[in-house]
Amino acid sequence: MIHIHPHAHINPPPSSRKRFHMEHVRRIPVQLTEAAKEAIDGSTRQGRVFPQALSEFFGTLPEVEQIEIDVSPDKRLMIDIKHKHEHKHYRFFIGVDDLHQKSGNPRDSFDAAKTANELLRLYRVHVLQEV
Repeated sequence: MIHIHPHAHINPPPSSRKRFHMEHVRRIPVQLTEAAKEAIDGSTRQGRVFPQALSEFFGTLPEVEQIEIDVSPDKRLMIDIKHKHEHKHYRFFIGVDDLHQKSGNPRDSFDAAKTANELLRLYRVHVLQEV
């Protein structure tokens, strides 16, 4: 018997066909501090497209207004999701070193889209409390 995770339907994996056209993609602004820009620019190719992935994935939520990224003193990216309603603001932390993960096996390397999708899933489940 196959068990499906109860939240699997929230962000279903992409199918082999297009789910949308580019003109329907809503991108929200992503503001980077100088420290965050340096950390991201010095990372892998996937690390450099991570802000764009966040913009597009969180753009699927109409009430999310912007994302702000900074670097904490202990070298972690602080990703602040700014919602229209202040009580739904949320902060994620990702190690700056994670952006530099590179491996012979692509599944072990940092993947911008997978990470943005997982952050979106966590935000929807824990902050918006979608089930």
